[in-house]
Amino acid sequence: MNVYDEDILIGYICGALEDDEAAATAQRLRNDAEWNRQYKRLLSTFRPALAVREQQARDMVPPVGLAERTIAFLRQNAPVPSRILVLPDGREEFAGNDSFSSAAVEDISTQDTIVNALQETQAIRSGEVVSRPAPSERDGVPEVVVEHAAAKDAFCWRWVDAVVAASLLGVVCLALFEAVLFARHESRVAVCQNNMREIGRALQQYANLHNGDLPSVRSATRSECRVAGIYGPILMELKAILPQHLCCPDVTRATHDKIPAFSELFDMDAAALRLQRSRWGGDYAFNVGHKKEGVFYAPSLANREVHPLLADAPSGDASSLATPAHGDNGYNVLYSDGHLRFQKEMEYFGDNIFLNANHQFAIGETDDDIVLGSSTMEID
Repeated sequence: MNVYDEDILIGYICGALEDDEAAATAQRLRNDAEWNRQYKRLLSTFRPALAVREQQARDMVPPVGLAERTIAFLRQNAPVPSRILVLPDGREEFAGNDSFSSAAVEDISTQDTIVNALQETQAIRSGEVVSRPAPSERDGVPEVVVEHAAAKDAFCWRWVDAVVAASLLGVVCLALFEAVLFARHESRVAVCQNNMREIGRALQQYANLHNGDLPSVRSATRSECRVAGIYGPILMELKAILPQHLCCPDVTRATHDKIPAFSELFDMDAAALRLQRSRWGGDYAFNVGHKKEGVFYAPSLANREVHPLLADAPSGDASSLATPAHGDNGYNVLYSDGHLRFQKEMEYFGDNIFLNANHQFAIGETDDDIVLGSSTMEID
């Protein structure tokens, strides 16, 4: 017989096997003589230990009624834990572990009242609802204000809960604040894009009526009107756009005054024209065309490859070009084929769309030098 078989027999003798293992071992003992012989040998070895165990088990059986007698004894003789008492005169009295103070004990008729008060305290701390008799039913026994300590504990937990809740609320508010800002930014970008699409449709209509040419200073006979923003009054004259279509909601100037139609410019004096022309093109920069050998060429959609047509106007001079109209996020750029793109870079195939080939805010130098000029860019 191997060691494993001996382990099984020892476990069977000690009662340490599972029920199915014990049944299988008993069956084998009935059928296997060698196992039966080894079982008797091991049983004789373990018999003294088993006898001791049985004797100890008999000795450890508790007497009848021990639990009830113990509870009764503790109820009569156990010291009361430390508690804060409120005496009839309103004073608070501290009771030690061994006994209450003499003043408190004189006013408490029985130990049962104390035990009941302690049981109420435990129930209060565990959140249970305790029904207590009315003051008139207490026979003048002063109330043991164990709720006093419980209230203090509850107050401390409420502050902890408040701090945790405030921290969580702060994190949630920060996340929501960032989400709201992002949503507002996306909304303003979308409104700006819709405005630019309306202007793009109006420019396409104009080009269809003028052999592919776009609005330009060529139509302006007065020098004060020869600025990039003249496209606004020209399109207003055709009633192709509304004044709000020239407004970008992300620019400080949220609304514009009434933009005049092109025919109204002839009735204004020179000073009024210079004062108002900064509003003509709104918040957008438009293709101003180019000059070649001293001859001005208006921007055109005819026989031209796709090129930038309209964009959010840059702020300031060349040194501030890094500040887009929509913060540091980018520009809306409308291209001549009608598609609109929100982009961070200011270049189109290596050419800055706001500067000419000489890196100036001026009209383009060649047919391929596309320049988008803001409203007040003068074109001579």
